[in-house]
Amino acid sequence: MRSKSLLFLFQFVLGISLFAQENISVQTAIFEALKNNFDIQVSELQTDIAEKNNTWSEAGLFPTVTLQIGQNNIIIDNTNNPFTFTPGIILNQNVSPTLSANINLFSGFLVKVSKLRLEQIEEQTKGNAIVVMEATIQDVMRTYFTAILQKERMKLYQTIMANSQRRLKYNELKYDYVAGNSLELLQFKNQYLTDSSNYLLQKLTYDNALRNLLLIMNTQTDTSYTILPNLTDSLNYNLPNIDYNKAFEQMFANNQNLRNQYISLKL
Repeated sequence: MRSKSLLFLFQFVLGISLFAQENISVQTAIFEALKNNFDIQVSELQTDIAEKNNTWSEAGLFPTVTLQIGQNNIIIDNTNNPFTFTPGIILNQNVSPTLSANINLFSGFLVKVSKLRLEQIEEQTKGNAIVVMEATIQDVMRTYFTAILQKERMKLYQTIMANSQRRLKYNELKYDYVAGNSLELLQFKNQYLTDSSNYLLQKLTYDNALRNLLLIMNTQTDTSYTILPNLTDSLNYNLPNIDYNKAFEQMFANNQNLRNQYISLKL
């Protein structure tokens, strides 16, 4: 009777987790994380600022005109001063406009150097944005396939639990027909409860892995993470043969971190 109750509990928990589930592939998870990642949004804004600053006017090529207006207000209260010749409240207002124009005739090629520096800053900002996106994609893929690995382990524990349940039912029938003893039945019950506990612990580990994935994706649909998604991809992936020399060359040719460090050295 106790084993039937435990089986009903497992089925109920599994049914709740599968209710209204959303199917998520690794590609969907990556796109969702790239769209909702705040670091990427900040990097995009920094890139826009660097692009707008990368102009010849910002480098100092064109003349600049500055208009400034200053206003000074002074209030003197002589209402309670018996030694003044001007009783009452005196208000003095002063407005002073200033117009200045600056033009750079020659500064030792400073304008060209400043423009080159602005171009390098823009390139560095774009490189930083690419690094943030690459790190986000890497985190999503690592978390996604870690969750799939925990899912496969959960299936394995579920299979072990089902085998323990079948052996327990078989020994219960043997005990009912006086073909087994109580010690063996107790051992099989203990084994079934141990396998059931392992399955529940693994299911919690799998649910936590899914919550970590949703946290990286930064989804706003369910902030409490009560409805967990269903992962559609699998761990079956055929890796191509990798040539060491070609991989070594591509590492230096396409490594954005090395490019950013090189730009920093130039700056």
